[in-house]
Amino acid sequence: MTESNPHISLGFLISAGIFSIITILRIVSDKKTFKMVKELVSSKFFLISMIMVIGFSVYSLSFNNDENDEKLENLQLAVKHAILALLIAILAKIDLVIAPFWLIFMASYYLGMG
Repeated sequence: MTESNPHISLGFLISAGIFSIITILRIVSDKKTFKMVKELVSSKFFLISMIMVIGFSVYSLSFNNDENDEKLENLQLAVKHAILALLIAILAKIDLVIAPFWLIFMASYYLGMG
């Protein structure tokens, strides 16, 4: 499975920045959503799971694919998709319904994760 060479463009940085600001403002301005985020972040199971996910993701994505190893390429693409799915699940958990649309759009358009 081939993936276009992703690079961080100015368009991506601007879009990700606007997305982050709007999402944070939405979380902070709505007491119910803020409470859900607070409960999620205070869960020991969630925090331990996130540390494990972050560790695995950093480890998997740190390999250099100089030899065009298809298995490594598939692993890294799967990790990227799994991170995206995790972000969508978190957004769904805190009732941010429209945010996943923009997250998928940015990942597909700017990062070539189609």
